Amino acid sequence: MKVAHIINRIDGNGVTKAVFNLCQELGSRGIESEIIVAKPTDILPPEGVKISSLNSKGLLNNNNKKTDLVRRIAKYSVGGLVFYKLKAKRKSAELEQLLLEKDIDVAFLHCHYSKVLYSQVSQMPCYMVLHNKKSLQLKAKWWLPSKVNMMVMARSIKNRPKLAVSKSVKNDIRRRLKVTDNMIEVIPNIIDAEDIRLKAGEQLLPLALQLQPNNYLIAVGRLDKQKRFDRLLRAYAQAKVTQPLVIAGEGRLRKRLERLAYVLNISDKVHFVGHVSNPYPLIQQAKALLLTSDYEGLPTVLIEALLLNTPVIATACSGVREAVRGAVGATIVPIRNMPCLVAAIVSTCQQEHVLVHSQEMEKCFAKEQVAERYLHLVKNVKAR
Repeated sequence: MKVAHIINRIDGNGVTKAVFNLCQELGSRGIESEIIVAKPTDILPPEGVKISSLNSKGLLNNNNKKTDLVRRIAKYSVGGLVFYKLKAKRKSAELEQLLLEKDIDVAFLHCHYSKVLYSQVSQMPCYMVLHNKKSLQLKAKWWLPSKVNMMVMARSIKNRPKLAVSKSVKNDIRRRLKVTDNMIEVIPNIIDAEDIRLKAGEQLLPLALQLQPNNYLIAVGRLDKQKRFDRLLRAYAQAKVTQPLVIAGEGRLRKRLERLAYVLNISDKVHFVGHVSNPYPLIQQAKALLLTSDYEGLPTVLIEALLLNTPVIATACSGVREAVRGAVGATIVPIRNMPCLVAAIVSTCQQEHVLVHSQEMEKCFAKEQVAERYLHLVKNVKAR
């Protein structure tokens, strides 16, 4: 039996890691997996996982200047999802033809825009895998694009089987997008604790060799608006701790954040190291990992840090409490309470050792347990 996972791009984000882990676990159970990406990539997949790419032509080609213009007009006037909705019929037909040629039995649509762009695939089961809180992910700068985006997304996923990575994502879909059907199942991402601990023992970056173990703070993630690294920098500046701050991640806001660090007079203590293919050695030897997002689906990096016995400080956004449930060593602060965040940073830095315990949490995301639930879905499709 063969399954396909549709994602927008392959990089170091949580969705990519989750799909890689899922493919490997399904493969060990006799299910052949193939990842289909919208953008070609040079990144080598894990052993036993195939990757192919869709051909993006015309206005869907990212290198086409007309694409950017049309998308921008749609984004700020009536909502960015309208652009993808207009292309859904043709792109769904292209994907469906490719899936049939590859003899795929079931497809999982992981990336954000795929839920709309490929919503008209009809000749095989397609599961909509929801990795983030859609009501906030679809929010625009003013009410009309926000409302249109939510309406388009709701209609695209309404009659499709859906998988949410956390209960908070499921509740958001049902309450805010008014998707009231019962076709939503919660299955978390696979967290391969053994592999994480193995990679944590690999060689550190040159920068890390200059840092004292257990004497620096770290944050990992895309440098975009959702992650609110600006909040992190302001809190770190107010905390006035001596430990340096390492920010591992890349994104369109990097230059703006570097300027903010300079304005806050902390640029000599903040290290932007860009995308790191293996951040686990940095995470394992950090004093604490910080997450200051406005919203999340299931913040995998918090789970990974706790598995490596690194304390975490996180804003109480969606998915955080669910991710760290059963763990000791997580400090959760209100999202908009800057003094509380600053106090948590200061308190953690002043403690010589913070107790971390993650065995109960680890059981919730065990690869065997999650893979069996996906395997049950796939077998049910085959039996129909």
